[in-house]
Amino acid sequence: MRTRGILTTAVTASAMAIVLGAVPAFAEVKFDPATGKGFIGKGDVQSALGWNNAALQKAVNDKSLVFTFSQAMTQQQSQEATQPGSQTGSQTGTQVGSQTATQVATQSLTQALTCDFTNGNGTKTFHREGVRDAERTGTRSGSRTGTREGSRDSSFTGSYTFGKYTFGDYTFAPESSVEWGPWDADQGENPSDCLRSANADKITQISNVITPGEITEGAVTEGAVIDGAITPGDTTESEITEGEIIYGDVTAGEMTFTGPAKLFVNGKAL
Repeated sequence: MRTRGILTTAVTASAMAIVLGAVPAFAEVKFDPATGKGFIGKGDVQSALGWNNAALQKAVNDKSLVFTFSQAMTQQQSQEATQPGSQTGSQTGTQVGSQTATQVATQSLTQALTCDFTNGNGTKTFHREGVRDAERTGTRSGSRTGTREGSRDSSFTGSYTFGKYTFGDYTFAPESSVEWGPWDADQGENPSDCLRSANADKITQISNVITPGEITEGAVTEGAVIDGAITPGDTTESEITEGEIIYGDVTAGEMTFTGPAKLFVNGKAL
């Protein structure tokens, strides 16, 4: 920080070489303020001080005459100054996140096979139980809040608050991969009798129904949490703490005289 100012004052200085002339009173006063030299008639000095010849002569002998001058002037000045300051602040923010998961399950199945024979064998009924695997995926989203103090590089450390997973439908293994248990059949009977193509002309009716049963859900395997964007909240700023002002050197500019020079003898105006 640089400060500038204009100094307005009057310069008072000693006249360096004033010649006191033995001329009549009220002679012209000649003085150059730049050099401090000039000429003053003794009558002007006597008039200013109210002295007679004897008093003036005594002052000359005693060297007690002091000539000074005064002149108005302006001068520009500048000065460097620095002032440290500190300020703290806090900011809240909200961060969203997402997470995927997979869930396995098993499903029970029931197969009922019935066929009617025309060769006198009557109606045959068979039954068996099976199970197959299934899997489904789901996603869920969550959010967490955090605060940071004084720096925009701070990080969130809180935990996400997640909602429930939104799962899709199970994808079941094909029926060809079902692990079937043994057929429930009477002794000597074989379900293949109903399904064998060689018996097609001997069967008047066949029913082969597979009925899906209950789904038994297994464990959920969670994937990695994917951090989303951070939404900054309001910033709370503290008061600024100002430090000490450190001033540099004053740089003075050129003096500019704005008024006439005034000459004095022993403090009396000439």
